[in-house]
Amino acid sequence: VLDANIEYKGEAYRIDASLSRSVSPVGLGFLIESTELSVRGDYRLSETLTARISLSAYDNEAVDSSVQFAREGIRIQPWVSWRVSEQWKLDGGVRYRTRDSLNTVESEGFNVFVGATYNFKPWTASR
Repeated sequence: VLDANIEYKGEAYRIDASLSRSVSPVGLGFLIESTELSVRGDYRLSETLTARISLSAYDNEAVDSSVQFAREGIRIQPWVSWRVSEQWKLDGGVRYRTRDSLNTVESEGFNVFVGATYNFKPWTASR
């Protein structure tokens, strides 16, 4: 089991990378060894607008060599975040992924997402 992270922060940007490796059981009755490398970068374009890109690659294999299980893939996800006001934030971006599996054909996925977040002002009660 391994979980290593590194982060660098500048005045307008942040870059972090992580490497993880683990062994875990799956519902099919065997153990898989998972390895993932991720890199993420944030850049503040203005006081209210931030751009981000996230890249990751993973590899999953059965620990027991007699079990035919292997899966690998990549994910790429750029997005932007806009702080509309003190309480409101809007996010949007795209997500692309590809997966190659030993027992199935290669698959790809492409998603577009948008989101809104509202942060309530702190609520205080007094007598």
